[in-house]
Amino acid sequence: MMEKMVLFLLTLCCLSCHSDKSNTDNQILLHSILHLNNEYIGNGGAIIAYNEGIVGIEEAGSLAPFFNIDIQEGNHILIHFGNRGQGPEDFIRPYPIQYINEDVFGAYDIISKTYKEITIPKGTVEEAAHIANHITFESQPFQVIKTAYNQYAGLSAREGLITLMDSVGKGHATFFEYPYRDKNEQAIENHLRAMAYQGIFAANPEKTKCVYASLNGEIIHFYDIQKDNISLIRKIENIYPSYKSENNIVVTNVKNIEGYISLSATDQFIYTLYCGKTLEEMRGVNGFSPESTQMRVFDWTGEMVGTYTLDVPCRYISVSNDGKKLWAIALTPDITPVCFDLSNHVKNDIQMPIPGTFNHTNIIEEEESEKAEKPENKINVGEIKVGERKEYILPLQSPPISLTTTSHDVFVKDSTLLNGQRFIYVRISKQHPGVFNDTVMITTESNRGVVIFSGEAI
Repeated sequence: MMEKMVLFLLTLCCLSCHSDKSNTDNQILLHSILHLNNEYIGNGGAIIAYNEGIVGIEEAGSLAPFFNIDIQEGNHILIHFGNRGQGPEDFIRPYPIQYINEDVFGAYDIISKTYKEITIPKGTVEEAAHIANHITFESQPFQVIKTAYNQYAGLSAREGLITLMDSVGKGHATFFEYPYRDKNEQAIENHLRAMAYQGIFAANPEKTKCVYASLNGEIIHFYDIQKDNISLIRKIENIYPSYKSENNIVVTNVKNIEGYISLSATDQFIYTLYCGKTLEEMRGVNGFSPESTQMRVFDWTGEMVGTYTLDVPCRYISVSNDGKKLWAIALTPDITPVCFDLSNHVKNDIQMPIPGTFNHTNIIEEEESEKAEKPENKINVGEIKVGERKEYILPLQSPPISLTTTSHDVFVKDSTLLNGQRFIYVRISKQHPGVFNDTVMITTESNRGVVIFSGEAI
């Protein structure tokens, strides 16, 4: 009976993990304003969320480079902190900022070529930024994120798209290329293409994946981060920008589409703010500062799993790690921090592997199971290109003792979410074409289940 129960639960997990991702019906989200304590944000920049609030950048013009909004007990307390300058603990132009843990965030300064980890000040008064780590890079990437392996990945301004640096900031390796529409554009020197395809860069909280999206056009790439290596999960390139390169200068066309303007990644999803307007259309609006009400949500396989319309135009977004709150910087009528409630949308609207619990009524009773047809734990992977990857998350009610696969093309990892629910991460990457049926065996303390991944590598 117990084995049949585990098999049935796994079946439920698999069905929830591989449900139809074409369900991207647009949902409207209504904002609530954060009422701050007699303070205001001067030039609000990129933000990141943590359990007790958000941390953000005060863009050029403000004496303090960062702000923190603490929301403990329903109060919205805004403080500014840090120093703008050229000292060892100062910041000139920090961007982007990155979630490190609930008490620390990281900030890259492109001018000083440094990455620093800063303790989030807690309280109601301005505090000095405590620097926990300080790395100076040999090269000067456009943007930098820290990885789970104490290395640093950056958008390269020299060769390739992503440069991987070691723990002390020295160059390590370069991966992939900036986008190009054809062989003629591919022949353009990388530093010029890098200017045309300037983008935004973000990592998930575990720092094991990253995403790049171009500010021009409609281009987004998804990558997996390993120690000493970056591998492609998927890239989506629908619209390329138009530009001219003359005398080491890139001139873009005013009819170019302004693409992805803000990213926020959790360990399950990537939330993107997509503009979709041309520079010509934005002329005279907020000084050409792009804003949008369109939010697209992707999973880490690169599938779009949800779309939302925000009821106010926003410039920057950040989603809480549990996916229940969307924070944003709205630009109209003034620079205003706002919040959207996602708690009623995450499980219902985004058809993806969100770990959950199962009611006991879902379990087949012993006498009924004798009559019932034995359920198949089978996931149809469909077509997968050789060298590319597909990923799945299978939730479980109890931790596994062992995970066994029948193929070297399948990688399985056990992990635990922040809310304590258990899930198994499965990654499939085929090296040779052909039909496949790969099996993952899951053994718990007293039970065993099997999940079959079938498809065709092309």
